[in-house]
Amino acid sequence: STKITTFSLSADIVLKKEPPTDLECYDGDTLRLEVAATGHPYPKYQWFFCPDGESDFKRLQGHTEKTLRIEKIT
Repeated sequence: STKITTFSLSADIVLKKEPPTDLECYDGDTLRLEVAATGHPYPKYQWFFCPDGESDFKRLQGHTEKTLRIEKIT
């Protein structure tokens, strides 16, 4: 007789912390946004910018940590 056992090594990604959807910043401020997620394999992060505020998302190259920090915004 053959016994087959199946299991999954992945789990859905669950967001534990999201950045605010409405944030007030001024010229020269430091922008700091943070996100946290759990899952298996461990989630990877990538930040994007949307110049038109709707659908034109651009990847922020090199910003792949859970915290996005941009100093002296304009």
